[in-house]
Amino acid sequence: MLSCRKTAPEEGAMKCPSCGRKVPEGAAYCPWCNASLGQGGAQSRPTRVAGVSVLVVDDDALVLTLLGKILSNAGFAVATAESYEQALAHLRQRRFDIVLSDLVMPRHSGVEVIAAARKASPEALIVCMTGQGDIAMVGAAQDAGAEECLIKPFTPQWVVTHLSNLVTRKRQRSPQMPQELAALAASRVCPKCRRAEWRVSRNWSEWSAPMECATCGEVVFSAGRCRQCGQWGITGETYSEAFGMCQRCASESLL
Repeated sequence: MLSCRKTAPEEGAMKCPSCGRKVPEGAAYCPWCNASLGQGGAQSRPTRVAGVSVLVVDDDALVLTLLGKILSNAGFAVATAESYEQALAHLRQRRFDIVLSDLVMPRHSGVEVIAAARKASPEALIVCMTGQGDIAMVGAAQDAGAEECLIKPFTPQWVVTHLSNLVTRKRQRSPQMPQELAALAASRVCPKCRRAEWRVSRNWSEWSAPMECATCGEVVFSAGRCRQCGQWGITGETYSEAFGMCQRCASESLL
């Protein structure tokens, strides 16, 4: 079920010396630009995230710049797009771990961006952004593939923290590759990108595991577990899907 999150900075008399925006009383860091405010507040900088790619789509240049900068500073690999066309160009070039898109944009709505992102990056975490007055579009965003909705106004810093938490939870839910299967996959190289980083497809089972390239996102080969000895093998090479056995056990059964 799609969930909507809303947050906003508390009003306070202080202003950030870096960006000039109002900040909550007692804050140690600006919730907008993450600049140090030189006092011992309770807030702290967010945990840095490494190796997570995110595509940010918004027709508001200021929002796009702020989100892009603060996500990059937090360790995300960021790409930005001001329109559906720019977003589509990015999605055709690579897969993203996260797609963060505004819903209300000229010409093509964020719902169209979300639909294209879900098709191009099936495993991506897709999050939409919208104002309180456009909440009716959230249902369409959910149907298109959005998993979370952030209700404006919010601080860019809060978005970093929230996305970091969502990534952590999603990774914890991801299927774990058996150790012996990981060892088998390590000997393979993706013919498209020449990388050797693999993950099991979500429709894997105890006996069958389609293997996806973690970079390209395509199923490159399938593995099967021998029902005789329990070892994993590559289907068509060291494992026979027809007999459900590895090559060695299948050969022994014929003797």
